[in-house]
Amino acid sequence: MPFDPVRELLPGLPAYPGGRMSDEAYDAGVGRYGWFMDGAAFIHTFAGRLSDWMAYLPRALEHSGYTPSAPWDGGDCGPVTFSNGESAYVAQLRANTFSLRQTRGAYPADAEAPCRMRAVTETDEVRFQAYVDGLGDVGWRRVWENRLGENLFYALDNGKRRVYASCFPREGAARFVEDNLSAPIETFGGGGAVPGGTMEVCQFGLYYSYMRLGRSCDCGMLYILKLPDDSLFLVDGGEREQATEAACEAVLQTMRQLSGVRPGQRMRIAGWFCTHAHDDHMDLFAKLLRKYHGEMDVERVIFNFPACSSWLLAPQVSILKERLHRYCPGARYLKCHTGQCFTLAGVRFEVLLTHEDHVARSGAEARPPRLQDFNDTCTVLKVSYGGASFLVLGDVNQPSSRKLLCHYGREVLHCTAMQAAHHLINDLPELYEAVTPEIALVPASICCAVDTRPQYRTLCRTVPPQRCYFAGAATDIFRVEQGGFRLVRRCPVEGYIYDGSEI
Repeated sequence: MPFDPVRELLPGLPAYPGGRMSDEAYDAGVGRYGWFMDGAAFIHTFAGRLSDWMAYLPRALEHSGYTPSAPWDGGDCGPVTFSNGESAYVAQLRANTFSLRQTRGAYPADAEAPCRMRAVTETDEVRFQAYVDGLGDVGWRRVWENRLGENLFYALDNGKRRVYASCFPREGAARFVEDNLSAPIETFGGGGAVPGGTMEVCQFGLYYSYMRLGRSCDCGMLYILKLPDDSLFLVDGGEREQATEAACEAVLQTMRQLSGVRPGQRMRIAGWFCTHAHDDHMDLFAKLLRKYHGEMDVERVIFNFPACSSWLLAPQVSILKERLHRYCPGARYLKCHTGQCFTLAGVRFEVLLTHEDHVARSGAEARPPRLQDFNDTCTVLKVSYGGASFLVLGDVNQPSSRKLLCHYGREVLHCTAMQAAHHLINDLPELYEAVTPEIALVPASICCAVDTRPQYRTLCRTVPPQRCYFAGAATDIFRVEQGGFRLVRRCPVEGYIYDGSEI
């Protein structure tokens, strides 16, 4: 919908008089649908040798069940069509130029219009509140609200459209994002506290080694939360090299043990949350959907991926979305925005950060030197129950750390347990010190626990080494008891180097 960026904040919303509106609206991306590159061709011209990652992309399609129309031998070849009968990609490598394009999908390439966002700077809470109150005169109702620390968050609705408004007084900023793709946040959760129930957090043990495409990797993470009603909430999923048949079978058995569901019964997956669109955080879950969709009911799907116009999202993202479309058609979707919160079986989930928080006054994400790492498109989630809390940081880096420290004080950031950021690759001393967790869950190899590694030394300044648990060492299950987490079970890591099985 076209609009006048001078006279309007967003289409149908009057201009914001109490601050500086960004020069343009930000494309915040689509939701649960979307083709690779929105159907446009990805073209890369290189000098010398094609990068290992791009050279492996056609193989990754094969490992995801796509059959090539001709052999892909790594030399100049193509066009080669990779198809699974429902979707298709065309790859070509000629004269130092690699191209890849999705030509067919399970739904139209333009199935969703992207969310649009506008940032406002040089404002404050008083002027933000006055603007939101004034929207009632043009037909917008305030249907939901929240406060995290000093920050205000509202959901506004006019009967046809939905806008989420946020104000960050410390930053002197406000943000407004139109989202007509998601389920309403005010009805997204479900279920109150369960008498006698509790929450458990499982850091699933994955196989970590050196990064060798098609063989092993040094990243990936998967968390399984058992909610008090015995439903499960999953966070992310490992890399394709970790998604061996043995590992996936172990995940299934762990999920059954946590939920108490017997073989032949379907497990309730209350939600699946993905921190960001890197394949080491989704491939194993995509395989679980393909192999075990008949054994589980996914009720909610939660992620906020940025637009292809801002970042290159790998084909694995489109493959995952098509599997969600195929195997979880009834799941409610939330393209989460900062400040949103919901409750499942008495467990509170709070969104502390998304890529939208990095939008600058130009209306685009702040690029180099401030934001140049795709890992800073992560969504940060805080999970709280029974006096205990778990902070999921994904792969955030310094720009996200600065945003979190700017927006929140210790009363919001403090958590009982913390996932160490980016597989202990990033060094975030100020953020860790503000969180002050009692235990750290580290989705990385135990080999990272060495005093010569600065990131490990930083972590140990906040959390004692004996309270740092590495996913490469074991599958660890913690139970909420007396306002903290107690380790109740350890299981060995299952699976080894990639077995070549279909993802």
